[in-house]
Parts: sequence; structure tokens; C-alpha cells
Amino acid sequence: MRHRNVINVNIYGVEVSVFHQSQDALLVMGYNLNFCHSGQYSMPKGLNADICIIDIAALNECSHIFQQADIPYLVSGITVSNESELPLEALKNSVGFINGAPSVSDIGINLSLGLLWHEEREKYSQRAQDINKKINNNRTNGVAIGMLMQQSGLPEQDVMTCLKSISRDKRRRMVDVSMDIIDNARLLGKADLTTFAQLKDFLASLISSRSYA
Repeated sequence: MRHRNVINVNIYGVEVSVFHQSQDALLVMGYNLNFCHSGQYSMPKGLNADICIIDIAALNECSHIFQQADIPYLVSGITVSNESELPLEALKNSVGFINGAPSVSDIGINLSLGLLWHEEREKYSQRAQDINKKINNNRTNGVAIGMLMQQSGLPEQDVMTCLKSISRDKRRRMVDVSMDIIDNARLLGKADLTTFAQLKDFLASLISSRSYA
């Protein structure tokens, strides 16, 4: 029997007989089932579920679970015949469905695939966040460069070289240097910047060094 790397599975509101019968076999496979009955749908104290199985009839009572993006869940007992009555948002965000009376193998496969799907979804979400962050950083740098070019009359390459130099000297990310420039637009508007040296001196006095406190 596996005792390490056990995956905790919380079960909410489903017809539990088949799961009770499969409990020992699933534990051998590495899945520890925890049964939460009607009126007890809060997370058990001291137990962090890795994945949940929620009956479709209990989705409203378990909304706190599927609103937490870090806890994947499977939906069980798809018996509602009128499609308009289905909680579509909850179904869309689930990582799978368990229909009918599943065997031990069916449950294990659904749990394994659900966890894999959740992991891939998390990776995709992180990649999307990283791309958005890069786009926003590039936009901020572009605004700062445009402001410096307008004030100094220097070409873009000279302004870029100056920004990179200040970023290295001050040990600050270039986007943070750019934000400081944008935040100090009033001071920039009063500065006499017609040469590369003047621009560098101005930025050196404007941009503070990185703090290690």
C-alpha cells in the first residue's frame, strides 16, 4: 500500500456507495478518499484536498470549491435532462466528469486525467500571464523612450542605450526605470536634454538605486 505521495480526494454529495466500495483499492493506487456529506461541505480541518469530486446536485452548495482555481474538481452524476438547468460555469471549469456507476479503474483514470488537465491548465495560465506581463513591460518602456526622445531630440537607439546603462548602474529593471521616468514627467518636461551626456546625467540623478533593505 502506498503511504507516500498520497493524493487527497474530497467527495461532496455524490451517491457514495460505489466510492466506499472502491476506497481501499483507490488508496492502494494512491488516492485517499474523504467523504463530506450534506451540510458538511466545508473543507475538513487540517486537510488540503488535491482534487474534489462533486455531485452535480451539490454544485451550488460547493460553490466555494470551484471558485478556488487552485483546487481542481470532477463532476459526478450527470443526470439532469434539461440542459438549461445545468450550472454551465461550474461545468466549464471542471476537469472531467464521472458518469453512471464507475469502476475502480474508471475512477482512478478520471482522477489521474483530471489532475493532468489541471496541471496543463495552470501552465497555460502562467504562460498567458507571462506574455501579458511582457507586453505591458514593453508598452511601459516604449512610453518612457518616446517621452525621452521628445524631450531630448535624441534618436531611439541613443535613448535605449542610455536607459540600459542606467538600469545596469542602478541595478534596477528597465521597466522600473521607465515607470520612474513616467511618474516624473513634470521634472522631465523642465530638463534641458540635448546631448547624450545630459540625458544620462539627468537619469542618474532621477533614478534611485535598488534597495536591499
